[in-house]
Amino acid sequence: MKKDNSKVLLAELEQKIISYLSEIVDLRQESNQLITKQIDQAKQFASDLIALKDALDVKFDNYNEMFEKTSVTTEVENAINNFKSISRKILRIMETYKIQEIIFEDQKAKLEMCTIVETRPNPNLEDETILFTLKKGYLLEGKVVRKAEVITVKN
Repeated sequence: MKKDNSKVLLAELEQKIISYLSEIVDLRQESNQLITKQIDQAKQFASDLIALKDALDVKFDNYNEMFEKTSVTTEVENAINNFKSISRKILRIMETYKIQEIIFEDQKAKLEMCTIVETRPNPNLEDETILFTLKKGYLLEGKVVRKAEVITVKN
């Protein structure tokens, strides 16, 4: 009788363990899905913030070019300062969320961090030396969110 009872208890225990393991697997899958979703949302937020900064930079550059040719009133100067202030705020938000501009310290194109959109010959420089950055690239916690777009040397 004791053997039968032990077998029943052992079978029930095995079923509980299997049930718990199944729950653990389900929870792990849910956790991974939530993490993936949060990462995707963070990437989207970073992309949106970068696009906003790009738009402001373009507007600011356009206004600077326009105002170099004409006199600047106090209202215009205030507007320019407002653009600068907004741009600084965006940079602080980007820093808070660990969104960093890609810097090519050796001025060499790294294909995992940039897209070469054009090449130009220059016998004084090595191949893949960056001549111009057309669009800045950005990292989110060390991972590329947007590649830089560059013009490089190709001899």
